[in-house]
Amino acid sequence: MFVYQDSLIESGLSETQAVIYEILIKFGVQSARLVHVRSPFKRGLVYKALEQLVELGLAEKTDVPGKVAVFKAKHPAKIKELAENRHKMAENSLFAIDQVINQLSSEFNLATGQPGVRFFEGVDGLKKVWWDTLNSKTTVYTLGNMEMVMKKYGDLNQKYVIERKKRQIKKLAIANDNEFNRQFLTSYSGNEITETRLIDEKQLKFKSTVVQIYDGRISYTTLNEDSVIGIIITDLSIYELNKRIFEKMWNDLDGKTKTELKSEPAKLLTPPKIDW
Repeated sequence: MFVYQDSLIESGLSETQAVIYEILIKFGVQSARLVHVRSPFKRGLVYKALEQLVELGLAEKTDVPGKVAVFKAKHPAKIKELAENRHKMAENSLFAIDQVINQLSSEFNLATGQPGVRFFEGVDGLKKVWWDTLNSKTTVYTLGNMEMVMKKYGDLNQKYVIERKKRQIKKLAIANDNEFNRQFLTSYSGNEITETRLIDEKQLKFKSTVVQIYDGRISYTTLNEDSVIGIIITDLSIYELNKRIFEKMWNDLDGKTKTELKSEPAKLLTPPKIDW
């Protein structure tokens, strides 16, 4: 009897909602009593489903003084709109759950002393690796190619920075001493959550890899033209070693201040006004 029940359920409706909506579609405007008569459900379930369909925007209730309220279905296009909204919510929920799982996995590995390695691929994987730092309880230490991040993944980076600023997660970053980075740091006023120092490319040149050290973990993202991969390692020994190496480099670069950078001529055009 109910031809569309399965499809309506797949779109996100409950069994009761699907049957009641189909009755409204087939028989037009009708009272709750008539809907009940035409359905296989108890009266209480029918009344509840009708109110739920009204809340979902799939049905309309009309109250006329002195008369019984009547219900009618909204256009079936509303079903597609509802399904699309549910799909979007599901995607957001999946991403949120993924972030929680990442954090829980790290907490578990740290608490049990078990090392953990997670591997990611593509731009979606890159986002997961970067976003993992948004749960950090410590300052994030970063080494990497600032220019490549800005030019290739500027949009993604900007979203990341917005979230990092909201959560007030501080970062210390080391990048190469080149014209692009000097111009960026000279013109950009900076912000309260990020400090960047430059290292001579002859000493250490960052090509396509970004390293982030934070909260008992260390991550690597490689931004090659043909492949984008990411790795998150949870291990206190590896974390402590890389943390100390970074801090030694950072202290050695203490002389590379913005004041000194401003004294040297900038050769590039105005850089993008974004953090990293």
